[in-house]
Amino acid sequence: MKRPLAGALGAGLAGLAGLARLRRGWTHRHDELRLRVELALRFEPRTDDVFIAGYPRSGATLVQMMLLALTGAGDLGFLHVASRSPTLDLELLRGNARFLAALPSPRLLRSFRRREELPRRGRFIYVARDLLDVAVSAYHYDSLLAGRDADLERFLRRFPRKPLGLSCSWVEHLRSWGPQRGAAGVLFLNYDEMVADLDGTIRRVAAFCALGLDERELPRIRERCELGFMKRHAEKFDPRLRQLSPRPLSFIRRGESGTGRRELSPAHRELFAARLAALARRLDVDSGEPLARLFRAEPE
Repeated sequence: MKRPLAGALGAGLAGLAGLARLRRGWTHRHDELRLRVELALRFEPRTDDVFIAGYPRSGATLVQMMLLALTGAGDLGFLHVASRSPTLDLELLRGNARFLAALPSPRLLRSFRRREELPRRGRFIYVARDLLDVAVSAYHYDSLLAGRDADLERFLRRFPRKPLGLSCSWVEHLRSWGPQRGAAGVLFLNYDEMVADLDGTIRRVAAFCALGLDERELPRIRERCELGFMKRHAEKFDPRLRQLSPRPLSFIRRGESGTGRRELSPAHRELFAARLAALARRLDVDSGEPLARLFRAEPE
C-alpha cells in the first residue's frame, strides 16, 4: 500500500505544482494585457519625460540614482525611491495614474516594457548588462522576493526565455531594445562601462537629459552613485515585504562586472552559449563593438 500511496501523493503534489505554474502564467499574461491598455488609455506622456529602461537587475537603479542626484534629490530625503522615480508599469497596474500625472517635470520613470510599448516622445535611457551577471543577480533577487533560496539549476535553465517580474524574457527584451542603440532620443548604456567611468557616464546622462551639470558638484554626485553609499541606503530601493531566509539578503548586492562568469559553473555557462550566439547574429552585433561582450558566455 505504501508505494501506491506515495505515488498518489507525488502525483498530487506534481498536479498542484502544475496548477501553480499555470496560475503564474495566466497572471503574467493578464498583467501584460492590462499594462498595454493602461499605457494606451490612461498614461499621458510628456515631451520631457525620462524613461529609464532595462531588464531587471541590469543596473537601472544606478541611472535612477544619477538622475536623482542631478535633479537635486540625491540626498535621499524621502521614504522610498518610488516616490521620486516610480516604476511606471507597477504604478499603472496599481491604478495610480493620478499619482503619475501629479509628478513634477521632468518625470523620471523606470520601466521594464519593450520599446514599442512605450510612448514615442520623451527621452529613453536603456541599460544593458552581461547576461551571466544578470542571471546571477536575478537569481538572488528572486530569492530575495521569495524570502528563501530559489533552485539555482531550475532557475538558470528557464531564465533566458522566462519572464521575470513585470518584464518579458531577457531574450525578448534585448530583441526589442537592441536595434535602438544609436537611435534618436535613446541613450544606450553598457553597465560595465558605466561603473568603470562614473564621471563620464554622469556627464553623458546630464547632457542627454539637458540637465545642467556644475563640474564642482561632480564629486558629490559621484559619491551618491557609488556602491557603498547605495548599500548604506538599501532600504530606499528594497521591494521586499517579507524575509524568510536564514541568511541576510540585500537588494543592492555587489554591483561588480564579471560576477556571473566567476559564480556560474562551465555547465551553467554552456546553457547560455548557443542562445547568446544566435541572438547576437539576429541583432547584427559586430564582434568588435563593446556590446558584443554581453553575448559571450565564457570568461575572458
